[in-house]
Amino acid sequence: MITPMKKVTIICLDSDKQASLERLREMGILHITPLKNPTGSSLNAVRNDLLRVQKALESIPDVKKAVPLEDSLTGEGVVEEVQRLLEVRKNAEDAHAEAEANLSRYGVFGNLDPKSVKSLEERGIFVRLYATARGIPFETEDEKAVICPFAENADGLCYAVLNQGAEPAKVKTPATRIPIPAQSVEYYRQERSGSLAELDKVEKRFQELSAEKGKVKKCLAETTDAYALETASAGMLSSEMLAAVQGFCPAPRVAELSAAAKAAGWGLRVEDPSEEDNVPTLLSYNKLSRPMQFLYDIHYHENTTAVVPSNALGRRNLSVDFHNISARFFMHSIHMCRQEHRNISLCIYEPFFTDGFISVILKITVHIFFDFFLSHHANFFKSFHLHTSLRN
Repeated sequence: MITPMKKVTIICLDSDKQASLERLREMGILHITPLKNPTGSSLNAVRNDLLRVQKALESIPDVKKAVPLEDSLTGEGVVEEVQRLLEVRKNAEDAHAEAEANLSRYGVFGNLDPKSVKSLEERGIFVRLYATARGIPFETEDEKAVICPFAENADGLCYAVLNQGAEPAKVKTPATRIPIPAQSVEYYRQERSGSLAELDKVEKRFQELSAEKGKVKKCLAETTDAYALETASAGMLSSEMLAAVQGFCPAPRVAELSAAAKAAGWGLRVEDPSEEDNVPTLLSYNKLSRPMQFLYDIHYHENTTAVVPSNALGRRNLSVDFHNISARFFMHSIHMCRQEHRNISLCIYEPFFTDGFISVILKITVHIFFDFFLSHHANFFKSFHLHTSLRN
């Protein structure tokens, strides 16, 4: 059943607003809605910290039989280690990409070394590199110039022209001049192999850190909590002396909130929500409906309450919003968050089962069926709505 909600406004001393929010968080009694747009440097700092921990968690792979680390780290220590590894990996990837690009261009010239080219030029011997289109004879104006043909690369058929004199030999054939590389070809080969070895080390370290992923999850929960608290604080109205926070409280717990307000010295205003208020939905379970409770966990999000199926449609990220609830049927919309099918939406009407084990089996069967249907037919649709009605 749906728990009725009350709109409440709490007034406290501005100096006590952080402690008041901490107390409300401990009670778990208030779904806070901001009275102003949450902004500020403190909120930005906490948000950046949250993104940092989220990135660390996403970067650590899932390994079934992870070996615990000998040098056990704290959750924050793992996050810092992941940040370091991500930076090392990016540098190695950049170095590998640069080495590959230079090798694809200069690898055809063998062991070309710019130091040797400079040494020859100091003795009056010039070296120039060129590329021409296939099928065109390569000629120079200086008949004494030495033309060394090489293999083909992305620029075309490659040549090296060597001549002795006061200046480099001029080319008759239409050709593209290739600049002398900044480093030797051998340097780029070593850079490529070194970057690959570095990437391999990084990946092995990530595999090792998978044993500590639980610590990062705990760190993320703490950081998320801190961000929620800072968001609530930044969304409060404040003056020189007073601060106000507003939200929605389950009606059965208003007495508990009133007692806490009296003990903490808060001002408290309780009223019925208006039609313009975006009231969160909270479900409670009686003895008859409790068998279905394991299917749904209640999570609060900004401006809405999402009820997420714990076991239905496994292997997918789900976001479920309740739109309508009646005595017999309730409807929810399951938004499939797969990258390639973001527009797919599945709307299911289900009876509000109250007959225990059999109804739970039916519900699971329905979800398995639709999971199978989507996995085999989702490619044929950009978006669709599917409505089903199950009857007792």
